[in-house]
Amino acid sequence: MHIVGTPHKPVRNGVASHIRFHLVSGLLFSLLVAETTQVLLGADADIDHGSVVTPVVSEDVLFAQQPKPKTNPAPAAPAKKAVAADAKKPPRRDDEPADEPPPRPRPIRGDLIPDLGLLAFRAPSLRLASVPNMLGDFFSQGGQVTVAGNSNAFSSLPLAGGGRRLKIAENNKALPMNRCYFMYHHFHNAFDSDANTLAPGAEQSDSVDRFTIGLERTFLDDLWSVDVRMPFVDAYQFNSAGLSAEGGSIGDLSISLKRLLAGGPNGSLAAGLGIVMPTGSDVTGQVLTTSYTVHNQAVHLAPYVGLLRVPNDRFFWQGFLQLDIPTGGNRVDYVDTVLPASGSFGTVTDQTLLHADLSAGYWLYRNSDACVVTGLASLAELHYTTTLSDADVVTGVLGPNTYQFGNTFGRVDVMNATVGLHAELISNTTFRVSGAFPMQNNLEKPFDAEVNVSVNRYY
Repeated sequence: MHIVGTPHKPVRNGVASHIRFHLVSGLLFSLLVAETTQVLLGADADIDHGSVVTPVVSEDVLFAQQPKPKTNPAPAAPAKKAVAADAKKPPRRDDEPADEPPPRPRPIRGDLIPDLGLLAFRAPSLRLASVPNMLGDFFSQGGQVTVAGNSNAFSSLPLAGGGRRLKIAENNKALPMNRCYFMYHHFHNAFDSDANTLAPGAEQSDSVDRFTIGLERTFLDDLWSVDVRMPFVDAYQFNSAGLSAEGGSIGDLSISLKRLLAGGPNGSLAAGLGIVMPTGSDVTGQVLTTSYTVHNQAVHLAPYVGLLRVPNDRFFWQGFLQLDIPTGGNRVDYVDTVLPASGSFGTVTDQTLLHADLSAGYWLYRNSDACVVTGLASLAELHYTTTLSDADVVTGVLGPNTYQFGNTFGRVDVMNATVGLHAELISNTTFRVSGAFPMQNNLEKPFDAEVNVSVNRYY
């Protein structure tokens, strides 16, 4: 979309965007269909019609018999003496308790069931439980505000501080889990602004640090799980002579349901729904004598399907396909102290997004007897995000200035690559570090680079 006074925002090529979208989504859909059929109909499927097969250790092995002491056999006593001894034994009274059987030997768990570190729940396969979660890549703004007239400037809108849309693939996999976790993301040059769009040299970019705490818990025989995430960000603030924009530090709370549909020792299939609630901060700003507020009001729904495959003990891969659907819009209000005037420019509705994520990894090292690090894996990922609807841009004229709120870039296609390391530690803990990089160098890229650090504690 071309905007007056902002010549640096090009018009998108819609044909190329649609061709890229169909190629990527079609390829991932074909992979999902093929692997889903193998999971559901293959010989390695252990879950059928909603039942979970849990690894079982036999009672004879679990309760090992203690060795009996070797003693020399005593000579057999004469039968008459034995009868006489039994005759001398006083009869048992009715109120006297019966002889108790000897205590059962305790299971030798330390030798038979090793500490797997990642066995956080009763999974259909221990191999699946140890597969590292996907790393992720995502950052979402709230669009832009552009002013043309006496003031010519634009700025990113940090709705909910930039922690407002859910990416299911981040620190997740297609398997219900019991865990608590912490994630740190540094997005380099994620928010853009320009104090004067008519002359070069006034552009600037700001980085964002996001902190997320989360908790996932299984229920209903470990076939379901609920995942709650709460992000926090460092507050963004842009000030210039013609435009200012400021956001808060509170992100949007998300709750996700996950259902295990099928699984076995070599793979699993899961689906679910995420709900993002607008608990985050609004955006406030000033344009000369006019102040504006973009309210964070929209609820987002995120249906998804995920697939996990483990062909052998070393290699694994997984993928997610997700929609991000807004159920409402965000109202834009204004107040001018000179005219005077107050009211609403309108409601901005976010675009529907499609996320396609694919990850592959390889175990470099595994040793369950190690003191600290019991495993180390490398991961490489591709993340594709595209808009499925046109941008909703609200335009208003107030005095000499024309205001625009929304995604002024129009339709967007983003491809990011992520590489990282996953360390499996003792005490059911994992530590992960990764970096994400945009595959294209244009105005559509959400950031210049990303650093991600996460810790998961399973129970």
